[in-house]
Amino acid sequence: MGIIKRALLGTGVLTGGVVGYLGAATTIISPIPKDDPLWASKSYAKYNLYQNPSTQDLCVKRIPLSKIKPELLQREGDLALEFCRGVWSGLGYRPQRLYLARKYQGPATASQLWTVSQLSQSTYEPGTQLTDHFEVVEKTPSSVVVRCGDTPRNSRPRDSDGLFVVSATVDEEREEAVLALKSCFFKSSERVEGILGPMPGWVEEAHRWYSRHNLHEAVVNLTTDKVETNAKLGPFTHANGDGEEIIAVEKALLAHPDVQAEIAKLKLPEGTVVVSDPWIYGSDGVKDGTFYDDKRVMQCFLYMRDPKNPSEPDSCHYAFPLPISPVIDPMTLELVRIDILPTGHDEKVKPLARWEETAASEYIPEAQTLRTDLKPLRVVQPEGVSFTVENFSEMGRLIRWQKWDLKVGFNQREGMVLYDVHYDNKPLFYRLSLSDMSIPYADPRHPFHRKAAFDLGDAGAGIMANNLQLGCDCLGSIYYIHGFLSDSFGKPVRMPNVICVHEQDGGILWKHTNYRTNRAVAVRNRELVLQTILTVSNYEYILSFIFNTAGDVTYEARATGILSTQPLDLSLTTTPHPFGTVVHPGVLGAFHQHFFSSASTP
Repeated sequence: MGIIKRALLGTGVLTGGVVGYLGAATTIISPIPKDDPLWASKSYAKYNLYQNPSTQDLCVKRIPLSKIKPELLQREGDLALEFCRGVWSGLGYRPQRLYLARKYQGPATASQLWTVSQLSQSTYEPGTQLTDHFEVVEKTPSSVVVRCGDTPRNSRPRDSDGLFVVSATVDEEREEAVLALKSCFFKSSERVEGILGPMPGWVEEAHRWYSRHNLHEAVVNLTTDKVETNAKLGPFTHANGDGEEIIAVEKALLAHPDVQAEIAKLKLPEGTVVVSDPWIYGSDGVKDGTFYDDKRVMQCFLYMRDPKNPSEPDSCHYAFPLPISPVIDPMTLELVRIDILPTGHDEKVKPLARWEETAASEYIPEAQTLRTDLKPLRVVQPEGVSFTVENFSEMGRLIRWQKWDLKVGFNQREGMVLYDVHYDNKPLFYRLSLSDMSIPYADPRHPFHRKAAFDLGDAGAGIMANNLQLGCDCLGSIYYIHGFLSDSFGKPVRMPNVICVHEQDGGILWKHTNYRTNRAVAVRNRELVLQTILTVSNYEYILSFIFNTAGDVTYEARATGILSTQPLDLSLTTTPHPFGTVVHPGVLGAFHQHFFSSASTP
């Protein structure tokens, strides 16, 4: 996703207006053209001894020379070196750098480059080693070539080998700087027959399509390592977002000079920290200039922390909505347009003016006056729990409780999923899950009419699942179930404590009093709860499957968290609003609904 753009965000190549020019088209080419200098280079001949097939691509960004720092154009080699420094020390490489540091940084690799400071100041001479995964093997005035695929401490031919080229040249005729990244991965330890690169078949297929506005639905046979079907979906069918993407979108838009110029018109207090909530762009069928939804874009709503306490990262920014809403392309991080929000009772948009001061409304406990007269309530089971848990697969769990038995799984879209639910050895459900939830907002004014979230399809219950905490989210004797998802690099990410399993008292299940003898007989209702909690930006959803000793199963959905707010003229604070409820001075909570859709397969 936006490889060169993310590299540029952390480099010193460009002038102050750099981010505004990151919208220039990025060209992704896979495979690399046959006449590319890489194939004739000394490094390629040296390390790909058998001329084995490779997995490869080339990513190119053109930037006007007027946006390049002039001092980098005076001496040959300075532009390429500064671009190389930005690639390795910037945002694009940061996730992998931190991952490799956790895994490999130590006494044996102390001489290598690890920190942002080291990476941003190195001259990248041949022999320089980076993060125990790269080594500079060739340097020219226009490029730096590094060997990759394994630790540089292994100088021998490798099963996983490759070259990565960072280059910067000047196109005098077009008056542009041409910044490029090339990658070429191959196996150098032995000769390989055929035309496919070293990656598994499904990876090769996916590699050719990343960083583009294409969404494919493929069926992969993991036994034969083959892609059996691969269908490109239509232009109005979009992929879900992910956490890494949301962070990248927020950083890019807040650094954009056009966004900064609009924020400056509000004359916010000095030191103010602005934050963004990116929303999947709700489809309205309009395609006109910068208004379209055939490509995946995000509508971003801006807020700020309490300007009197901007250093508090948990400040409730929803108490300070701003009337500026950038639209951004999450694939390229290009700014599409900036919408100015209506703040009255109709669709009229007013020129941006100085922000009017209002009070904060914090949710963190240290900002509250808490109850002091509540006595402790302890939930204990001195003899342990009444359920048992077994592994039925590497990640799946089989739970037995009273006459119930069921299997529990976890995935990216649905989060918690139940399989093979039986009661007293009788099959009831083959599969149970939450399919999706829809939250349409009732403000018909542009751009609020696009606030129509599908939280599982737009993001995913697995991605948004909380790490549940004993004593806060769950009480009693708890069994936690972990999950695994993949990040945007395809690497596994452990999701700890995403499901908690516990018993609870459900009140009276049955009671009768014989009025003749005045004897009462009562039976308590014991319940088994499987719970997960999602955080979707502002909202939290508490989702539970509840089984009881009477043979009932209940799905419970509770919403909590904070409202998604919008700005309102301070003068309208005490006036009823046609499209929402005024929840704080200058803050509107729009009318909306929550629809939950469950999927049950008997």
